[in-house]
Amino acid sequence: MFAVLMWFVFSLAIILLARRLERSGIIWFFISLVISPLLSGIILLVLGQNGKKCPKCAEKVKKDAHVCRHCGFDFTASQGLIR
Repeated sequence: MFAVLMWFVFSLAIILLARRLERSGIIWFFISLVISPLLSGIILLVLGQNGKKCPKCAEKVKKDAHVCRHCGFDFTASQGLIR
């Protein structure tokens, strides 16, 4: 019984990890219930964040985007300023 309870508690912790990485917590909760919380956590860490945040308008855009579709911010021009 203790093992089942711990499995459920660690699956709940996966929700927090998924939300920190900007992914669906509920979906990853059910995945961790089926396969394992440890494997789900490893998969989440390998996948990383889902997209990036525009520094101008703070909207989420795709990771490979060169221009923000919301405000038109050019990520390629800003990379030269940051380096």
